[in-house]
Amino acid sequence: MGTGNQLLIAVLAVCAGAARAADVRAYKSAENTWSQAILAAVAANPGGSIELPVVDGHYLIDNRQGPLVITGFTGALRFDPGAKLVCQFPTRGCLVLAGGANARLENLRIAYLPVPVTRINEPAFNARNTYDLRVVGAVIENSPAAGILISASYRPLVTQSVILSSLADGISFENSEDGVVTDSTTNDTGDDGISFINYERSNQIEFPDLRGGLAANVKVRNSRARGIAVPGQSNVVVSNFVVENTSASGILVLQDTSFSTRQPVNVKFHNGLVIDAGRLAPAKATPYGVNYSGTGGLVEFSDITVVNPADRGLSGMAPGGRLSARNIYIVGGTDGVNIGRTRSVELSGITAEDSGGYGIFVNTGGNWVSAGNLRAVNVSRSSTLRRAVWFENNGDVQVRGVNVIDEQNNPTGYIVGGFRNGRIVMTGIQAMIRSGTVAFTCPESTPGARYFCDAEPF
Repeated sequence: MGTGNQLLIAVLAVCAGAARAADVRAYKSAENTWSQAILAAVAANPGGSIELPVVDGHYLIDNRQGPLVITGFTGALRFDPGAKLVCQFPTRGCLVLAGGANARLENLRIAYLPVPVTRINEPAFNARNTYDLRVVGAVIENSPAAGILISASYRPLVTQSVILSSLADGISFENSEDGVVTDSTTNDTGDDGISFINYERSNQIEFPDLRGGLAANVKVRNSRARGIAVPGQSNVVVSNFVVENTSASGILVLQDTSFSTRQPVNVKFHNGLVIDAGRLAPAKATPYGVNYSGTGGLVEFSDITVVNPADRGLSGMAPGGRLSARNIYIVGGTDGVNIGRTRSVELSGITAEDSGGYGIFVNTGGNWVSAGNLRAVNVSRSSTLRRAVWFENNGDVQVRGVNVIDEQNNPTGYIVGGFRNGRIVMTGIQAMIRSGTVAFTCPESTPGARYFCDAEPF
């Protein structure tokens, strides 16, 4: 064999050795713990791949003095199916990744024994000050705080992961840049299912103003706070989501002054389903389907169905912000839509059905409203006001296309109009009222209020 071929074989052998994963069991002895063995494997392979095969009794982690902390890791931790970190003290966190770049955690499994009953501040898994972290296929059970908390990090990704029975948030990105969560589920969380939060604190090292976030193909079920929340984070897009059974709002964008968050700007939710928002005991404030509060710039909701909210279907107030809501279908609740003081409001393709009070109500506090293709079906079922679509205390209001439908034997919601607006023009008003006596009448026009009905109701 020639020297050239021998050299090639030698190079290939070196590369194969470098690529071979280290087995964490090789670092375990009778004298050390699994925590020490994992740290030893990381120290010996800081940028390599470390395998955690299935072992008898799982990987017991003695975390009474604090979580297992891995610093500056740039390699991969790979858990075989069935391999699991089991933390033995529910009063502390379990695993921390501090610093490092391009780390990858595959099939991370964390559980607690005994199961925590008291919420603490240390999550089961916390990554902080990391770059380009990838968490793939994690399953976190019974965390005493958040299941996964990623803080002050850049471009982290969580995908194909499941959080079960955490006492705080399921998956949370805190003061991080462009955090991404995809194809993941949270179930039975003590706080928000998924959150993007940006605290405004004087300590800019721990709480930097980092922006951006994305959630796609996610499901939140049984959240004892909000389903998907964006307190303070800007430039966030949430799409293809399902939120079911929450104690507070199903989805929420807000500046949370009680927790000193920044004001969110440019947040979009689209293509989602919200079921039973606010109906999980114990009840919390603002048990709405879709909610915004104190936002700046634009907040946008589109192509969302809200079913059976405990209170309003779509509601919010943002004196310095703009709302755009398109193709929202709401069934049940008190008011279908109830919009408070907001700098500008655009509504398009909004349907409110079977609400107890208003079908659609907008009161921006003197600001302008543009709306089209509004539909109210069997609304105002428990209100003597009978208001299906109503604009009050706005500036300029322009509405094109209003359809009021009441097919009940005794119609409840059949009044369209406004009060104390700067100027209102409402065109294309139609009504279909199924009753012996037609209840709907076209509103009378005045110099500042013009109403145009397409036809007599039937």
